Parts: sequence; structure tokens; C-alpha cells
Amino acid sequence: MTPVTVPECWYLVAHPGIAIPTREIFEDPDLTRDSIPVKMCDFSVGFGRNDLQSVVMRRYPAVTQLLEWLGRWGEARMMGSGACCFVPFGEASQAESALLQMPPEYKGFIARGMNQHPLRDWV
Repeated sequence: MTPVTVPECWYLVAHPGIAIPTREIFEDPDLTRDSIPVKMCDFSVGFGRNDLQSVVMRRYPAVTQLLEWLGRWGEARMMGSGACCFVPFGEASQAESALLQMPPEYKGFIARGMNQHPLRDWV
């Protein structure tokens, strides 16, 4: 295991109010299936991408619209196979301000990132 230092971060997590069948996304013939693997330490500092995101955006305009709205505050990304998306903030107050401006068709919350595992001191 390699120690990784990550900055303290808050995330605005949002949902566009639609369901996305995971199987449908993984069966899409246009899904990229040959991406170079990314190590967790690289991913945790912002390197990497979600190959499922472009497929979901093509099939579900509501996710595209949500990512565009979140993109007003930074690099918005989709979680897993959708439909939840997020954008990071350096300060809790910034995330709270964005949440207050969220359009009524979206549901969202703020999550504080963890820069160390909660069981670290327990072990």
C-alpha cells in the first residue's frame, strides 16, 4: 500500500430524477472497453475518467443537462453508470451556495470528502 495525500474537499452530489439501467449501458456497442487502467493514487488526485459517462450522456439528455449545470462550478463527473453526478469544492460554503441554486427538478446533497480512512487509527 502506498500513502496518498488528498486535499480536504466537499462534493455537491446531484440526481436528475431518472433511472438508468446499468445493463443497458454496459451492453452499448460504443462503450470504450480498452482504457488504460488507472491506479487509485492517480484517480484520487483527479486523473482518470468514467468511460460509461459518454454513453449515458448520449442516451439520457437529463444527465447531460445535469453535468452542464454542475459544470458551472468545476469539473462535473458522473458516478458509476449514472444517474448521480458530482462536482468538487474546496470549501463547504461554496458547495452550500451551489446547492441553494439547484434547479427544483434535481435532488442533491453535500458530502464531505475523507482524506483518510475512518478505520486508520483503529487498526
